[in-house]
Amino acid sequence: MGPFLKKSICVRSKRGLKMKLKSRAVVSTLGLLALFILVAVNSSSLFFMHEGIDKLSRANLTLNLYKSGSSDSDSDSRHALFSDGGSDSLSTKERKKNISDLLVQKDEIVERLLEFLSNINDSGFDFDGYMSYTYSDLVQELSAGRLTKARTLRLSPTGRRDKLTNFDLFHGGIRQFALYNPNSPYVEGLLEDMHTQPIVSMDTMEKGTQLKMGVVFSNGARAVFKPMRWPRDRETDPNHFYFNDYERHNAEIAAFYLDRLLGFYSVPPVAGRFVNMTSEIMWLSTKKLQKTFYTSPVNNLCFFGECTYYCDSRHSFCGNGDIIEGSFMAFLPPDKFALRQRWKSPWRRSYSKLRKAEWEVDDNYCQEVRKTTPYNNGKMLLDIIDMHIFDFLTGNMDRHHLEIFKDFGNYSFLIHLDNGRGFGKISHDERSILAPLQQCCLIRESTFLKLLKFYTGPEKLGQLLRNSLERDVLRPLLADGHYTALDRRVTVILKTVYLCLEKTDKYNNVIIKDKF
Repeated sequence: MGPFLKKSICVRSKRGLKMKLKSRAVVSTLGLLALFILVAVNSSSLFFMHEGIDKLSRANLTLNLYKSGSSDSDSDSRHALFSDGGSDSLSTKERKKNISDLLVQKDEIVERLLEFLSNINDSGFDFDGYMSYTYSDLVQELSAGRLTKARTLRLSPTGRRDKLTNFDLFHGGIRQFALYNPNSPYVEGLLEDMHTQPIVSMDTMEKGTQLKMGVVFSNGARAVFKPMRWPRDRETDPNHFYFNDYERHNAEIAAFYLDRLLGFYSVPPVAGRFVNMTSEIMWLSTKKLQKTFYTSPVNNLCFFGECTYYCDSRHSFCGNGDIIEGSFMAFLPPDKFALRQRWKSPWRRSYSKLRKAEWEVDDNYCQEVRKTTPYNNGKMLLDIIDMHIFDFLTGNMDRHHLEIFKDFGNYSFLIHLDNGRGFGKISHDERSILAPLQQCCLIRESTFLKLLKFYTGPEKLGQLLRNSLERDVLRPLLADGHYTALDRRVTVILKTVYLCLEKTDKYNNVIIKDKF
């Protein structure tokens, strides 16, 4: 082998060795990089696993706080406890949302309630059977007694049936235990009439602290008109007392649909409508009312009308141009045909900034109420509790009177009027509204089963109400947060029932079967 060839082989060998070393270095670098990625992925997994466990721990802490008696007003201080102050921690808003979602989907106390119910075998309570229904079928099954029993008012319409309006049929269909039958076509017909019938008369109504107007349509039907004052997303001022809160037209509409979903049928039909303030209010009203109309600095037509407290230029109703939306609630029969009896509710608030009502300071208040007429008849007290459950779901604290049709006597049903102060707060649940349930520890079985069905699903109250409100022309009627709030409040009611059951441990002492 010549020296040149030896030198060439040596050079190639050195080059090969260098290439091998470079390859090994690349492989080692790639290996280290892969190892680093693997460690990073595992660390992220551990971090997110820790975050998931941390969220559940926070939810459990919230439950423990609830069981120890903390109220929703303490929510800010609660979430402050969850914050670790780190730069990578979730914001307070995100923490509230995560905890709220967990509680709505599954709640420790309600799960214990479900376990208790599944073990009942001596009261005829078929938990699995009822929960296997769809919600609509469950309501139909449980509400049959309201719709088929007892008599109608004595003002049943006369004359040819094909000449009767939907308004006439509504009045003639009022029964001893329900204002209307939801399966009757006149209900949807009446809603459509209030939306489309020409208005022939509009004037201020005398009763009430805030403006409402009496309307007459071209077919003779009559309704109460409440115009829009605030946008959907404006919540009640937390510094306002409940009796200073403004009424909301959309709350009246949402309350009707919620009442119908719950199978109570105690709120008169309510429909939304766009109104021309010039041709349908100002031109049809009295000169006295016309004097309250003016044009705002941005050329919108406004008016403030006449009422006890909130009728001045500072509390005006202003349209978009001269178009304003509002709610129309069907009139009930006049007193000369169907006299109504009205009295103060036992759980009426004091309407004072300084003092509290008796029920607010006496936990045994219900024991005295149960001994008095008409709350000792086995039905009226349960109706009051139903009404307060309904008000708790909407957030309405302004339920001060009870009202029934005198023809039916005390063994009838309570009419749920004046719901305009509902749906004012999204994040706050006013538990004092549930005082009759908490103090009496009674709930109608049909109401209880409906709430259980909302909790177990798959249909949730919030989504069902959202779907129902799509029928109204003023949709969307509520800010999104109100639907989540409804589901959260269902859970609060069921917790309250469980706490009552813990005191007695007997199903029939708390959950009353009366077929309504």
